Amino acid sequence: MKNEIFLVPYPFTDANVSKPRPALCLNEPRGDHEEVLFAIITSQTANDPQPTDVELDPQSDAGRSTLLLRRSNARLHRVFTINRFRVGRKIGELSPELQAEVAQKLRLLFDL
Repeated sequence: MKNEIFLVPYPFTDANVSKPRPALCLNEPRGDHEEVLFAIITSQTANDPQPTDVELDPQSDAGRSTLLLRRSNARLHRVFTINRFRVGRKIGELSPELQAEVAQKLRLLFDL
């Protein structure tokens, strides 16, 4: 699951509804915990790009394995948990290059 992109019903901050959207899985389920951590993926260009955003460009060599339809950003500062049984179908996965970038930016985000 980690470093893979799935369709998940993630919540919107301005409503009590959810809609299936692509999201990046940030961890593997461990032990008895059924929750996994996801970062939202958006194709909307951010007016305020964050230093922890990761560009996912399906036209690039590094982004081809994401299988996304358009250039998007994983917004690592916008995370949520979801029960692993509510996770939808797998869309794609991160290349080793993008996995390294995500790991580096998570260390930056959490001051590790």
